[in-house]
Amino acid sequence: MKKRYVIGCIGFILIAVVSYFLFQVALDNAVDLVEVPFAKKTLYAHQMIQEEDIEMREVPRVYVQSDVIQKREDIAGKYVDLSSKIPKGSLFYKDFLVSDEEIKDLPSLLLKEGQMAYPIKVDLLKSSGATLHVNQHVDIYMTYASKVNKVKVTTVECLIRNARIINVKDRNGLNVGEEDAKSVPSIVVLAIQLEQVDLLRKAQEIGELDIYAPRSEYSVEEEAVLNEESTLLQVLKDE
Repeated sequence: MKKRYVIGCIGFILIAVVSYFLFQVALDNAVDLVEVPFAKKTLYAHQMIQEEDIEMREVPRVYVQSDVIQKREDIAGKYVDLSSKIPKGSLFYKDFLVSDEEIKDLPSLLLKEGQMAYPIKVDLLKSSGATLHVNQHVDIYMTYASKVNKVKVTTVECLIRNARIINVKDRNGLNVGEEDAKSVPSIVVLAIQLEQVDLLRKAQEIGELDIYAPRSEYSVEEEAVLNEESTLLQVLKDE
């Protein structure tokens, strides 16, 4: 009786071991791993992707869709599309990347009906510094100095809210993010309404323009909204 018990236990253990290994083999076959590139950091629109921005990870093949780029050499040297942002830890998708030839013509394509590109020089001490990037929304402020009873008075007010950045250039005129370009922005190109062009030109003639990133996001439906409450609007109309 005792012998049968021992044999039964051994048989049960052998069955359990074999079943475990068979399960592992079936699991390994079912989970076919493939190595694919991931974004090592957040990449913004118009930014050139470097080798150091890419890391390889293994994932189940079933998770890799047909529009996922699987080779790092197909990514390095490309640019993030102007309407996209690649978060840290994300896969690289074909529709999110463009070549250096394609990137040159993209800023003008970001203009909506009734909009015009308008460049403004960036003061890093006043603006968002090196964090400025394409598709970011900013406010345009005017600084105006006048005299009241022989006393100099400086007025700083927001003229236009929620203007969208469509390009960022360095001091050499190169697009920030491109190869050989400086990482510090010098000029931003904004999408503004056509009727606001003369207003901004007058503002630059008699005062200074600066851009600031708002503390909270605006609605993306309304862009480049004129601040009707600004007292400087009348000053500009009188010029």
